[in-house]
Amino acid sequence: MPKILAADQDLYVLECYKKLFSEAGVEVCTAEDATSAISQFGQHKPDIVILDMELAGGGGKGVLERLRNIFMSKVPVLIATTHPAEVLDMSEDPDVYIVKKDFKTPVLLSTVRRVLKLA
Repeated sequence: MPKILAADQDLYVLECYKKLFSEAGVEVCTAEDATSAISQFGQHKPDIVILDMELAGGGGKGVLERLRNIFMSKVPVLIATTHPAEVLDMSEDPDVYIVKKDFKTPVLLSTVRRVLKLA
């Protein structure tokens, strides 16, 4: 079963991720801040990470930098944001995907499936 690490400071958003991905047969672990995201990554070794840019304790960009530079990980990372245009520079990394934070459309789930090749 594939594993996702979802990191967002909004507990409601984390519950939405849990519901969405659990129903799709994906194991979900969550983090509410940057420090917890790094810890959870090291502990659970997820197949994909979903990051919010406004994470407390270093932000999503700081987490991504740690994943790439400390863990030396090329794990796919989805940057889930309500303002995709503001983070387009991060998509220069071939393993970073920018998605609009929207739980009413199947885009987030289909992007995860495509990245994990589960479609």
